[in-house]
Amino acid sequence: DEQLSTQSHFSRILTQQVDKIINIPVLITDPDFGLYGCLLNSSISMADNDRRFRRGSVTRDDSLIKLFAAPVVRKKCVLHILDALIAQYAGGPEFDAASSASLQTLFVGSDAVAIDALAIRWINGQRPRIELAPLKDQITWLHAASSAELGVEDLDQMDILDVKMDR
Repeated sequence: DEQLSTQSHFSRILTQQVDKIINIPVLITDPDFGLYGCLLNSSISMADNDRRFRRGSVTRDDSLIKLFAAPVVRKKCVLHILDALIAQYAGGPEFDAASSASLQTLFVGSDAVAIDALAIRWINGQRPRIELAPLKDQITWLHAASSAELGVEDLDQMDILDVKMDR
């Protein structure tokens, strides 16, 4: 029964040893979640017993929201930088060059929901090229996070700056 626990605990590094976290995930798709981006990297990757989130269930989104909303995560994760220099739009979580593109972009902000929504917009724009349907059923957790007011999912409500950098 202990191995089937529905409890997760955050690492001591997160809870006791650091004051602030800059979250730097890579834009990559995941068969269980659609996207393993800012929200998931700033919560699941910092908790034990993460295998219970990979199984689809009626309670999975609620459990993920509890992780996303945990004060220790929300207070300490102050900046998210989604690495989309080379971005993957299918497959995963292992890298697959055939389903990747050189996007040469960094998504930067304090709203993990907004950054993940932008990443999903890009992913869904790429998937028809390889005859895959857009991510939809896999990303219910993102809609739930937005509904729980943990961030903005609606692109029309975002202030998006496109900053070009000279080399």
